[in-house]
Amino acid sequence: MSSVDCPPADHRGNFVPVPIRITRESGKLWMANVLELFEEAISVARELGFVVREEPLGDLPGGACMANGKKQLLLNASMSPADQLDVLLRTIGGQSLCDIPLSGALAQRMARVQHDAS
Repeated sequence: MSSVDCPPADHRGNFVPVPIRITRESGKLWMANVLELFEEAISVARELGFVVREEPLGDLPGGACMANGKKQLLLNASMSPADQLDVLLRTIGGQSLCDIPLSGALAQRMARVQHDAS
């Protein structure tokens, strides 16, 4: 039988929330990972034939459309890179990706985004 670390509890057995401390270093690492996945997702979108554009879209998150006979993928310039990545993944996740290799990290994030959208 393996042991499992449980969250701390008070004297009544109620779990006590433990604050997560994000340091400057861990924040930089998280942002670097998001930006790497963002770049990979843009490359995948381009392989699928999308022209990827970043535009000020007001309250709209962006997504796919056709303009001048070309598939466009619009990203809202006012959104964070993480939110833009999720828009990208929702859009390309609906395409056939059989012949396009994805990193494990991008495939996992895409699965999470697709699951959250349903």
